[in-house]
Amino acid sequence: VFTQTIAFRNTGVIMRVRPQINEGGSLTLEVSQEVSQAGANNTSAIAAPVIGKSSVNSTIVVQDNETIAIGGFIHENKDLLRSRLPLLGRIPVAGVLFGSTSNSSSRTELIVLITPHVVRTREEAESATEEVKARLREVQKLVK
Repeated sequence: VFTQTIAFRNTGVIMRVRPQINEGGSLTLEVSQEVSQAGANNTSAIAAPVIGKSSVNSTIVVQDNETIAIGGFIHENKDLLRSRLPLLGRIPVAGVLFGSTSNSSSRTELIVLITPHVVRTREEAESATEEVKARLREVQKLVK
C-alpha cells in the first residue's frame, strides 16, 4: 500500500525572537533563524518538493535601544542551463550547433539587525504601535 501525504510548510526567512528583560535594563534575546526554500525532488516517486533548510539559534544579551547584527547565512547558487532544438540537438557532434549552454551563479548573504525597545508606559506602547504601522504601510507601497 502506497499513500501520499502533502502538507503545507512555510518557507523563506523565518525568525522568532523571545525577549526577557533583566535587572539593570539589559535584555536577553533568544533568537531562532531559519532560511528554507523548496527545491526539485529528483529522488522520490512522490510529486512533492524537497525543502532545503539552514537554521541557527542564538542567545544574545543587549542593552535597551542598542542595535545588534546577526549574520552568517551565506547561500551560493550555481546553475547550468542547456537548451536545444528537438531532434537536431541530439545529433552526436553536430548537435552542439543546434543548442546553447549558459552558466550563472549568485551569492546571497543574510544579515539581520535587531534593535530592542523596552516599552514602559501605555503612551510608549501606542507610539511604538503607530510607528510599526507606518513602517508596514511603507513596505506595502514598495511591494505593490
